[in-house]
Amino acid sequence: MLFFTLSLILLVAFRSFWFVKEGQASVITSGDSMAHLKYVKEYYRTNGKPMNMRWLYTLDESDYPNGFHKLFYYLKIPVTWLEKFGGLIPILCDGLLLTLLAFAISIFGGSHYEWLLAFPFLRSFYGNPGRAHHFSERAYGGLWGNVYLLCVIAFSLTYNWIWLVPSLIAFLIFSVSSKFTWQGTALISLALSLISLNVLFIALYIVMGLLSFILSGGYSLRVLKGLIRHSHFYKTYLAPRSPTISDGHYAELLSFKGVKSYIYTFFTNSPLRILSDNPLMLLGLVSLFFIGPFNLWAQWLLIGPLLVLLISTRPLAFLGEPERYLEFTIIPLFIYLSFISVLELPIITILSVLGIVGILAFHIFVTMSTNRVRNVEEVSMIDLRKYCHSIQGATIITIPFRISFFLGYENPSNKYVTLFVNIGKKKDGQDYRWLMKDRYLYVRKDLQAAINKFNIDYIVAHKPSVKLMNDSYEDGYYDLSRYSIVYENEHYSVLKTLQ
Repeated sequence: MLFFTLSLILLVAFRSFWFVKEGQASVITSGDSMAHLKYVKEYYRTNGKPMNMRWLYTLDESDYPNGFHKLFYYLKIPVTWLEKFGGLIPILCDGLLLTLLAFAISIFGGSHYEWLLAFPFLRSFYGNPGRAHHFSERAYGGLWGNVYLLCVIAFSLTYNWIWLVPSLIAFLIFSVSSKFTWQGTALISLALSLISLNVLFIALYIVMGLLSFILSGGYSLRVLKGLIRHSHFYKTYLAPRSPTISDGHYAELLSFKGVKSYIYTFFTNSPLRILSDNPLMLLGLVSLFFIGPFNLWAQWLLIGPLLVLLISTRPLAFLGEPERYLEFTIIPLFIYLSFISVLELPIITILSVLGIVGILAFHIFVTMSTNRVRNVEEVSMIDLRKYCHSIQGATIITIPFRISFFLGYENPSNKYVTLFVNIGKKKDGQDYRWLMKDRYLYVRKDLQAAINKFNIDYIVAHKPSVKLMNDSYEDGYYDLSRYSIVYENEHYSVLKTLQ
């Protein structure tokens, strides 16, 4: 109990510090937090009606899971509060995950709770700002995915039917709230059945899925269909147009660009993030292979790194950020370590602790460096938004597309030619494919054709992104000289189109 309490205090203190440091970055951004806030805002605008964002983002399909967003509408939590304090939600979710870990150890683990002290400082939980301290469903989905997996494992070990009740509740919650948790728990359930030669895990997953279709009135089935459609779109169209995915996560390991580049690669490359996101994984894997036993917890633990290595390959890269799957093996890691004293493997333990400290120090260094650049760009984004408030009833396209998330959040009088989250069906999906011809998140080179097709009035261009695209092609990519600049600041320009 002492180590759990200390760990919880450290978690709240450490993450609250980052939340305060992050400041307005969660609402002055083109990142996912703007989309999540917009969904809650839209529920208030429509008095809780079924979600449809096509009035604002013309190529969107309304089958993204909105259970997380509607929860805050039902709780009557004001959007203004979420804008200021929504970044505390991931901290709450990770505090509950830590509680779940302690609970799991108390029932299935050993006596060594001291390993919990490392939990607050694992980069898996604080390394991505969008997950750690922005308003987002990532930590929420991760929590309920872990609840589901733990309860299913507990049922397989005890055959006590009571475990199926919380597993069904957890499945129902994440099935209407998180696309990634759908596929993360599916892959782990399938892998558990294969590695343990026990069909129970995938069978329970299918049964829980069918029950969720019924209990959600078909909503979770609609979410699943949207997930499958968007994953197919990602594999067949987006992946070949995304440099990281098309080249594969292993490609950068084979290209030496200097020592400094390799240091950064250790923190950004998905296969290497098995250790840099969670240095305790080294200790867990060493214990697994050299101490044992190779029980069900060991099998579950091993699945995480295996999924990362497999999904880092080019054919499977469409399944998302590989390192995110490690979050669903955090429970078996700590249960496995709870049987091991810190003195049992002193060298590996010291290396793991030094890894945690070193990675944290590097994260602080990188964050401080990028914050100086980000703070300058935030000023440009605020000024851009002020100007765009003077534009009414226009059709706008942005370079890259995600700038429209930021602009559409507070200026809903215009329309933005892009999808919001999920690829549209039939003609809308075809139009988006046509619009994004060569590179993920960027409108096609022949802007005038897009302007004519969608009757676009204004182009909002992020200057560094335009330069990046022009530098990436031998003869350049965008020619904006034919359009008149009506507004410009250090990072952005707004151009009036020719129709």
